[in-house]
Amino acid sequence: MKSFGMTLSGEVALPLGFVAGRIEAARHAFGEAEAFRIGIAAASVLSGGPVVVGRDGDAGEDDGDADRGGALSDALARGLAARGADAIDLGDCGREEVDFAISYLGAAGGLALRMRGADEVILEFAGPGCRPLSVDAFRRVGVLARAQNIDAPLSSDATRGSVRRMDLREAFAWYVTGLVDPGAIGSVRLCVGAGSRSTAGTLAAVAEALRARGADLDVIGDRAIPADRLPGAIRRHGCHMGLNLDDGCLGARFLDDGGRVIRPPALAAILADAAIRRAPGGAVLHDPAYAWTLGDRVARAGGESRNHSGGAATLAQAMRDAGAVYGTHRDGRHVFRDFMFRDSGMISLLRLLEVRGRERADLSQLCEEQEARFPASDVLGFDIPEPGRAMDDLHAMFRPAAIRIHRDAALTMTFEAWRFHLWRRGAAGLGLTVETRRDPGLLADRVAALSQRIGGYAAAG
Repeated sequence: MKSFGMTLSGEVALPLGFVAGRIEAARHAFGEAEAFRIGIAAASVLSGGPVVVGRDGDAGEDDGDADRGGALSDALARGLAARGADAIDLGDCGREEVDFAISYLGAAGGLALRMRGADEVILEFAGPGCRPLSVDAFRRVGVLARAQNIDAPLSSDATRGSVRRMDLREAFAWYVTGLVDPGAIGSVRLCVGAGSRSTAGTLAAVAEALRARGADLDVIGDRAIPADRLPGAIRRHGCHMGLNLDDGCLGARFLDDGGRVIRPPALAAILADAAIRRAPGGAVLHDPAYAWTLGDRVARAGGESRNHSGGAATLAQAMRDAGAVYGTHRDGRHVFRDFMFRDSGMISLLRLLEVRGRERADLSQLCEEQEARFPASDVLGFDIPEPGRAMDDLHAMFRPAAIRIHRDAALTMTFEAWRFHLWRRGAAGLGLTVETRRDPGLLADRVAALSQRIGGYAAAG
């Protein structure tokens, strides 16, 4: 068959999952041969400039094979070059640094390799300007990677691309520290637990850039503190904040000065406030899960709050369309206009430190004040056999008392003193958040009632 400028014949078994712009695979199924094929396929859809490759520093280290992550990224780069693309190898780095490099170099796209735990490999794709690949382009990557003869014939020496090693960590650190006021940050002590080689290196570079700008970030821990001991270490060392990097920088969990995890509603509210103060009157997009919390904080900062019900996958594009300065999703995603409309744990960290210094208050105090205004639940999940039926029944049950109802793929019901947001999670699950107005007792009562009701469907099933 003729496709994408190559003649393809048959397919090979490739036990990889191609899901929404990234490849997920069991670690044993993702070797150098698979990475090489994917590099070739990626070069066929990413054209018009170099392609950036980066790898998580701990990829492959759990079984003592410290070079495995490097071998996989080398294979990706060789595959890109074999099909005529110039590959830029960033070495150990997180996905944020790959995103930065795409913009900084004007690259055609990027591939970010990382591990999820000890058993799964994840390869994330981004196109020009850090935009996600189109559904069609990503489908072509899958078709080409599985083509039996994708590696023959390869580019001649005249058309073969190059592989260059490049270190942009210092440039990345200088860029992100320029998105905050170092004078507001002042002198701060940060306690860090877990994480990878790459996140430790990035933090060190950011601390150095802050010092050059007049602030002082003292990092305690640097991978040596297990996550379960991090709260105690924060208190023992008198740190102003903690950072749990078990899931990398993008999945970072932030802890206040008392060692408590900063909960999603308060975290999003503080980050929204910081974004609006840098862009007065700007818009903030958020899903309906914490609409009261976000709406109130954005309004007090002088911005515009807008609900985005399209889900995490469409948040960045919706922000581009609206020119929004910040966007957040209930899954913990924090997307910044200043960072190519991509999510960034490092910018989230710096903005939290900036707000703490500007307000001259501990993060624990700032979070308590925010949560007192609108007590809210965490994201609650329920596995039930008929989620659609449960949603219909709850809609009918609470409809007489509701003052506002919004129903699409999700259900949002608003009452005088409380509200809830309910959505489908996969084929057999529901997600729930509840908010109240200055009434933690009502929050506990409503969460218990709704949980009992929804849980009853699981029992009935």
